[in-house]
Amino acid sequence: MIKSDEYKIFFCGISKNCHKTIENNLKFISDFVKKSKYNTVAIFVDSDSEDGTKDLIKKSSLINKKFIFHNLDGLEEKYSNRIERIQISRNECLKIMYKDSSKFKIYIPLDLDIDLFNELSIQDLERFIDCCIKKDELN
Repeated sequence: MIKSDEYKIFFCGISKNCHKTIENNLKFISDFVKKSKYNTVAIFVDSDSEDGTKDLIKKSSLINKKFIFHNLDGLEEKYSNRIERIQISRNECLKIMYKDSSKFKIYIPLDLDIDLFNELSIQDLERFIDCCIKKDELN
């Protein structure tokens, strides 16, 4: 049977020009990383942000060692298709996550251009993760 402390949580998000919402999302994720019982990492991949988003994520990743920032500037020049740029960025997040040696991973995708955690508490998210783990253990 797998114990909950064997799981590692990975928040994975891509960003481009989401300055209006990024601060609230970073604060919640930072608080979750600090207060949660789970070992948690947040991966952020930014591509071509020009509104200060990239700077806020970089700054947060310097302060919080559980934040990983990866810069993919230049995608817009190489790929005209927005969906292709999103796919490349998301795949980069997953590559970073799968480099981690943790055996049991829980992937939480982030949509950083909305105020994602506006109505969610750390305790609510932990309860949800607990349920996912219990369900996984039953299988």
